[in-house]
Amino acid sequence: MNNRGQAFSAYRLLIGAIMGLAIMVMIVATIHFFEQKSTDIDWRIFIDGFESASELKDGSVIVEKSLSLGVGQSVNSRGLSELVAMGEQCISFDANERLGFKLGENSKSVYSANPVSVDVYYRCALQQLDSDCPEECIQCCLISFGKEIESLES
Repeated sequence: MNNRGQAFSAYRLLIGAIMGLAIMVMIVATIHFFEQKSTDIDWRIFIDGFESASELKDGSVIVEKSLSLGVGQSVNSRGLSELVAMGEQCISFDANERLGFKLGENSKSVYSANPVSVDVYYRCALQQLDSDCPEECIQCCLISFGKEIESLES
């Protein structure tokens, strides 16, 4: 075999490696795309659960099972208060810190330090039913990540 033939086989090897890398990049991008879609769907389910709980106002608990949260996702009372026209001081959070959640100051936000699939519990009640509800609130909501909460008896 002459030098020209040997050089061509190196180019064939290089072309094969580039094709393999391109296919691997497409596979990783596809996996990332579908993981993101799953998180978006779970976020919509989270919002729908909160809106449903805020309409009940009787202190009963709504549970959304196995919602996926990614690393670094956070929820705060300010953002949720704008969805349901409720004061941000009327929404609080609780979380199972063993699952990698961190509560913010005065339990007004929660941060996910790890990717996790968790049950989310919602409870909203009128101020007179909830002894922990500030006086300036007509109703208060508690959202708990991975920590079961009890309904309030009316």
